Amino acid sequence: MMRSVALDLPPPPPPAAVASPRAAVARPVSGRIRGFELLKVNQTTTQVARGGSRPLCQAIPFTATRVKLRWTSARRAQVLRLDVRAPGHATRTRTVRVDRAGAGVRVVELTPRGEGLDDEAFPQGRYVFTLRAGTRRLDRTSFVLSGAVRTC
Repeated sequence: MMRSVALDLPPPPPPAAVASPRAAVARPVSGRIRGFELLKVNQTTTQVARGGSRPLCQAIPFTATRVKLRWTSARRAQVLRLDVRAPGHATRTRTVRVDRAGAGVRVVELTPRGEGLDDEAFPQGRYVFTLRAGTRRLDRTSFVLSGAVRTC
């Protein structure tokens, strides 16, 4: 025969916070530089692929570079950094704030004046772009502006 004894024990602690199934599969943000668009002084554009090149033209110079970004699995208000290194210049960083959670795209426009380039013009050479989330590098690519080899 068993006797039961009443013990005065404190209530059990609450169960540990269980992460939601969505949080369990949450992935870190991923991003990519999709390509570039070069805007000329006459408002026409030229597409440049990742790792591509285009010749410079003195008669119709490029006035802006548009960098096309894409990301997925981002948190709302997360900050992505775009590091831009022009030939012969120090790296400059542009910040891109994600406006909503999930996937998104953004076009970042860079001008020679905004990048602190000499003579307010894009010099010939390799332009290197690095996309980062915090200290993690998401993507890196470049394009080359070569010297004029033909009439434009």
